Amino acid sequence: MKVIRLGIVAGMLLVLLALSGCLFDVEPTPGNQLIVSVDPTSGYPPVDVTIVASGVTDGQYSFLVEGHTYTQGNGTKIVTIHSLPCEGEVIWERPGYVAQTETFLVTLDNEGPIIGTPRLNGLEDLWYIHPRSRYIVDFPGAYDPDGGPVTLVSVTVQASLKDVPDTVYCPPYEGPDVYHAKDRNGHMIKNAFVFHSLWTGPTDAPYNVYPFWKVTRVYVQGDFVNWNNRAYECKRDNDTVGCEPGVSSNWKKVWIDRGLVGQGTNLPFSPPGYGESGYPGTPLCGEYDNTRRAAQTTTITAIFRDEQGDETEEAWVIPTGPDPGCNTYSVEK
Repeated sequence: MKVIRLGIVAGMLLVLLALSGCLFDVEPTPGNQLIVSVDPTSGYPPVDVTIVASGVTDGQYSFLVEGHTYTQGNGTKIVTIHSLPCEGEVIWERPGYVAQTETFLVTLDNEGPIIGTPRLNGLEDLWYIHPRSRYIVDFPGAYDPDGGPVTLVSVTVQASLKDVPDTVYCPPYEGPDVYHAKDRNGHMIKNAFVFHSLWTGPTDAPYNVYPFWKVTRVYVQGDFVNWNNRAYECKRDNDTVGCEPGVSSNWKKVWIDRGLVGQGTNLPFSPPGYGESGYPGTPLCGEYDNTRRAAQTTTITAIFRDEQGDETEEAWVIPTGPDPGCNTYSVEK
């Protein structure tokens, strides 16, 4: 009898267990886990990506991509991703089960800009620089292998026998780090700049640090004073006592009117004989450095950036003729 009763109890337990499986969901076991895969795993935006969620059944899937949520009943979703790298999430939910979340990552495939060879004054075969001459430099071969735009973001021009770089101009000046230049026909060339070989323009600094003029003080050549909110530079080592800037009859023999106090542009002066659009036109120093130099080289270094932020830097060494050291004005070739 005991054996029969034990058999009945065991049978009832099996029935109850079977019924409980029909009436109640259970939490997922380790073998019932959400798995997420993407194809492709990298690319260049915009890129179509297939997201596949597997390892679970039924329920609903929420795909969180670039701030958007897509909810559906199957585990495959195709989305267009516009910015990479992109990290997203997939959430699986089913009543009676613990929600599961998995992340995925689509990385960026990007190649930096190709710059190519710079061009001087619009000529492909001009590869020689004459001192004190003006050159427009552009990069007609610059491009992005991935098809996006490229931008010139930095330039230096350095002569091998000169201590400081040549000044780079971007006429008409529109702001810092905007590289462009107009040719002689008025055509705007993007990703371009101008330099005058061996010219380093002094900065048009604001005249806002000079003391007020005193009638009893003796000023010497190179002194600056603030008189009536204008800056004056002394050009003689005598005759300054009592010679009031801007007022005395012979003041121009002693003083140079440098303009309103505080009105400097902080931009480099154009070279003598040539005004670059948007830049101050009369240099304080007035002339080129008259140092005689033998034939040398000029190194142009440029950095281009693509829309994804990757940069490419290249440098080119260009033969440069000897500089006689005379006061030769710049001319456009």
